[in-house]
Amino acid sequence: IAGTRYGSAMSGEMFERLSPRERQVAALIARGFSTKEIAAGLDPPVSFETAKGYVSSLLHKLDSPNRARIASMYTEYLVRTPPPPK
Repeated sequence: IAGTRYGSAMSGEMFERLSPRERQVAALIARGFSTKEIAAGLDPPVSFETAKGYVSSLLHKLDSPNRARIASMYTEYLVRTPPPPK
């Protein structure tokens, strides 16, 4: 779907603009975590309502129709992002 709002270049740029915490939440979504699991899985853990807010914010910021699309976009972002230098 390159060239659309979900194209790989676009999603890469979108993830680069996210805060480290937002990328952390996206990673947990990509692992299939529920909102409750995201709340407990963050370091430090947050309330369910805070986790729910993070997910809602990501859906909006990434112009994503659902969590599955965030997971797909995040996975593609990881595949296309070179590892940091050692």
